[in-house]
Amino acid sequence: MELKKCGQLIAERRKQMQWTQKQLGEKVGVSDKAVSKWERGLSFPDVAIVEKLAEVLQLSIAELLSGERELHRQEKTEVLLADTLHLSEVQMRQNRRRHRMRIALAVFACLLPFFVLWCYIVQPVDGTSKSDTVSAQAFPSENVLSLPIRTRVNYGDFYAFGDMYFRSDDTRYELEEKIRTWLPDCKVTDYGNSILVSQTDADGKTDHYLFALRGLANGKKAYIWSGMRCTLSCTRDEYRDILVPLHLFDDARIALRHSVQLISGTEYEVRERVSIYETVPPQAQDVTLRTFRSFYESCGWFDVTEQDGILYVRQEDEQGDAYTFTVELVWHCEQLYCRFELL
Repeated sequence: MELKKCGQLIAERRKQMQWTQKQLGEKVGVSDKAVSKWERGLSFPDVAIVEKLAEVLQLSIAELLSGERELHRQEKTEVLLADTLHLSEVQMRQNRRRHRMRIALAVFACLLPFFVLWCYIVQPVDGTSKSDTVSAQAFPSENVLSLPIRTRVNYGDFYAFGDMYFRSDDTRYELEEKIRTWLPDCKVTDYGNSILVSQTDADGKTDHYLFALRGLANGKKAYIWSGMRCTLSCTRDEYRDILVPLHLFDDARIALRHSVQLISGTEYEVRERVSIYETVPPQAQDVTLRTFRSFYESCGWFDVTEQDGILYVRQEDEQGDAYTFTVELVWHCEQLYCRFELL
């Protein structure tokens, strides 16, 4: 089957009948562009309309397929029939392929919103799983306090750091009110950008937990429920776990990190003043070395002494070995810094 010869015959018959390409297309149910492609030998009419097109042009089907007005040989007719069957099979395959493509696009369009929802709303951090609670482990008591918040969390973070990052549809203030309801036996103190939850046992020892809004590396927001255990290190092989009052710090190296690793002797930015929302109106308080000392003394886990403006905090590790770290506050360019050092 020669497309050019077929196209020339279609153009010849159309002109003999004094029709435009648009008029011919209307008679057989196609556009003028389709007719133009036929006549230029770029494509052949769909098998479904070949019979109608031949009738409109007053040609036999054999003449239309061959591009010649008369056929004298039987062999040529057989070739034309074979070509027609092949063309029909090709067109059917193309139609099936287009149909499958339309179905695939429709399914993709339906699933895309759910995929976006999963990536940007439901799943905040890689490796997370659904949970009915978020938990934090206080340091050094290792007591665990859980909140009944349904979300997605990474349990590996809890086992490694005693903390959990999570997301919630509630605002920080809404969650704070719920925490006060969930933990009626705890003292909940609002420090503006975070809240401190304190739980005292029958022996008078107090565990502190931090609830705060934290930024993730990808710019998203997440909450943290933390026991405030940090790592203070001198070298890679020499480090200790210590308790740090994170609610008193503004330093991004602490506030924006998933796990807090402090370097001995490094200075970290401290909030100059904190607003405590235990009463109305809120009470503003300057952060001083006394603020840190009151925090450590309230725990009941540490021996705290002060000498020459330096706070000495002594504690025991899990093996019963005692060690001491110091806390010192310094001013630089009207900014207050805190320096921890491991002795």
